[in-house]
Amino acid sequence: MREMLGAMLSTWRQQHLPEIVVNLANRPGHEAVRTHVADILRYGFGVAYHEIDHEVRLPEVHGRADTLFGSVVFEFKRDLRQELSDVSARLPDYLAERERQTGRRFLGIATDGAMFIAYELREGALVEIGRHEPNPVRAEALLAWLEPALSNRDDLTPDPLTVQRELGRNSLSFGRARGVLERLWAELRAHSEVVLKRQLWDGLLREAYGTELAMTRCSCSTPI
Repeated sequence: MREMLGAMLSTWRQQHLPEIVVNLANRPGHEAVRTHVADILRYGFGVAYHEIDHEVRLPEVHGRADTLFGSVVFEFKRDLRQELSDVSARLPDYLAERERQTGRRFLGIATDGAMFIAYELREGALVEIGRHEPNPVRAEALLAWLEPALSNRDDLTPDPLTVQRELGRNSLSFGRARGVLERLWAELRAHSEVVLKRQLWDGLLREAYGTELAMTRCSCSTPI
């Protein structure tokens, strides 16, 4: 049964995913984007239909989340180029309410199909942690970008390309980890032992990479 499901998902990725990505890239509208994302969840990641919730009312913040799955809130738009202000106004409340209800950290993904932007709350503020523009020529890149937010896999091959895709600077995993490191550094930067260890780590990174990588905008060394 598992092999059959794997074969079906593989066939869908080859035959249907490129067509979906072509349509998404044209910003097909709110409901079409919702349908395509639901298909990606079901057939790209094998998510059961009953695990996806649509139009979830959040009465405490007087709003309604477009789609919920796991620890992700999806916000669908017709054109993000014109509606980013609406995302900034609504998504923080949705994420905060879901985190209050569940006690878990949530990720928000806003999309109009042509652009996917991932956010999380840091100290109550909405922070972008990554974005992806679907490309019909590389349709599966969208699944690779979404995967850290949607699935926990233990069957990944530890080769350089997989590590870069799953943990590299453009991955959602990197963006979320960077946020954790920023919070820790803000709390501990006055501790002399922590400062010393960071300086030692920074020296090792300069030796390994041949350039100075520390003191980036997050004030912490996080190269992958």
